[in-house]
Amino acid sequence: MFECAFIYVAPGLDPQKQRAEIPSTDINMNVVGCANYSQAVEVAKELVAKGCTALELCAGFGNEGIAMIKRAVGPGIAVGAIKFDFHPAFGFKSGDELFDDTKTAEEATCPDCGDCASCASCSMENFCNNRDLDLPPAKPRTESLSLQEWMKTIK
Repeated sequence: MFECAFIYVAPGLDPQKQRAEIPSTDINMNVVGCANYSQAVEVAKELVAKGCTALELCAGFGNEGIAMIKRAVGPGIAVGAIKFDFHPAFGFKSGDELFDDTKTAEEATCPDCGDCASCASCSMENFCNNRDLDLPPAKPRTESLSLQEWMKTIK
């Protein structure tokens, strides 16, 4: 039996509640939702211990999130990812900005200039998640939103 998993990330999810197992004669698919990268790393380790040899990550995972999972499970586990550079369901922001709860506020700023308020002079101008927004620099989320609250933030 091929044991595999799909891990998705969105605000307010609880991996103990947002969990399903879809069995078939040849494949056993595990589906688990997580609220942040730290939870996803723990879930990935748990699934590998259960026997999963392939993990697919939702498009909510940014590049750093994908790398965290890969480091956590090691080279012998296949890690794949559905990929958007900027996710349309998350206000066209990367999951690295929204779900990486392992970074300090200083690390969450622009990697090039460190100040997202000065995008016009930044070499990351065309790639910055905060470009053309009237928002302060991105900070990692520490509060937990219900799904209904989170849906109100999407425009």
